[in-house]
Amino acid sequence: MNTFVNNHKPIKLLYEPDKPIRFVIVTLYSSFYDEYIKTKFPDDPINLVDAVNHTNLNCNTAEISLIFRQIKQKMLSNINNRIYYESKVGEIISIIVNNANQYTMNKKLSNKLLNSQDINNLTQVAHLLDNSMITKPTIEELSKTAKMSSTKLKSSFKAMYNITIGQYSINARLKHSLILLANSEENISDIALAVGYKNASKFSKTFFKVFGLYPKDYRKSLKI
Repeated sequence: MNTFVNNHKPIKLLYEPDKPIRFVIVTLYSSFYDEYIKTKFPDDPINLVDAVNHTNLNCNTAEISLIFRQIKQKMLSNINNRIYYESKVGEIISIIVNNANQYTMNKKLSNKLLNSQDINNLTQVAHLLDNSMITKPTIEELSKTAKMSSTKLKSSFKAMYNITIGQYSINARLKHSLILLANSEENISDIALAVGYKNASKFSKTFFKVFGLYPKDYRKSLKI
C-alpha cells in the first residue's frame, strides 16, 4: 500500500515472485493538503511530503491495512460520502506522520548501531516473520538469521522498525487475518489457526485490541 503526493509522479513497486498482489493506492493532490489539512490543522507542523517519502518499512501496519480495506468496501458500495473519505485519509496521514516523527529519532539511533550488513540481516528477519503464520520463529532462530545475539537483535530491530519483534509478528498475522476474513468463508476458529492462534478467543481479543472490533463484526461490516 502506497500513499504519495502530487501529480501522479512515477512510482515503482517491487514484489516477490509468485506472491499475490493486493493493494490500494490513495492519491493526495496538493490542493487537499494546502486547502484542507492546513485549514483544519493550522497549528500542527505537518511536513506531509517528508512524511510519505521517508523509508520507514513499518508504515504498512495492521492498523493502516484495516483503514484501506474500509475505504475499498465503501468504494465498492458506490457510496460517495466525502466526509467519510476525508476522515479516513486523515487517519492515514496521522499514522504516517506519527510514524515519521518516531522513525526520524530511531534512524539517528540505528545509524549509530547498525551497518549495512546488519540492516540486510534485519530485513531477512522481518521477511521471516511476515511469512511465518502458523509457527512463530524462536528468538534463537531469528538471532541466527540476523547473525547477532538475541539482545542486540531486539534492540536493533526496535531501532530499525520502530516496533518490537513480538508486535511486528502480531501485526503480520493480523494483516493476513484481514485478507482471510474478507476473501474466504472460513470460520473464525480456522482463520485463527491459519494465523498461528490455537485459541480463537485469544485471536479475537488481540484483533479487538488493535482494531476496536471483533473478527465476526469486521466480517459483518464488509457485507453491509
